[in-house]
Amino acid sequence: MTRILDLVSFHDATLPLHIGCMYHLPHLQSKLFVLAHELVDREPENPISWYGVGVWYLGAQKWAQARQYFRCDIFFRTG
Repeated sequence: MTRILDLVSFHDATLPLHIGCMYHLPHLQSKLFVLAHELVDREPENPISWYGVGVWYLGAQKWAQARQYFRCDIFFRTG
């Protein structure tokens, strides 16, 4: 998956899976944080960017913040 991201920085078809895998692998939590924030910096209107941030907060057990960023994800998908 990292090779795909090296070739194409935003591959919308694989990013949700990549983010989900990072969530379930505790040793990748810090990399998930970096990836999510890089996504937001590069493409703030892409719902997947906000999904990544929400998933990181979910993994950090910060429920209110996770919910806030999942709302951004939904807003940009329906907006």
